Amino acid sequence: EIIDSKNFSSPLNQLQNRIWLMHWALFIFFNHENGRNGIIDLFFQDRYLNAIQTNAHHLLRYLATAVVVNKRRRNMLKELIKVI
Repeated sequence: EIIDSKNFSSPLNQLQNRIWLMHWALFIFFNHENGRNGIIDLFFQDRYLNAIQTNAHHLLRYLATAVVVNKRRRNMLKELIKVI
């Protein structure tokens, strides 16, 4: 079966793919020693932050947890509050 490459590059598909990536990455990040930094770095990228704010509000709780429990990244609290 031939897959239409335009379908994969549509903005809606890109949004959904980012949400799935973030969702599945949670298990890896929260089980890795330095994973909370990874979540913060990934989720605060504009395209992923946009995906959270647009269609994945439930992922905000994981981002908030990663920032709050990570003493070295608490400087991100003001930015997190802006997002919320």
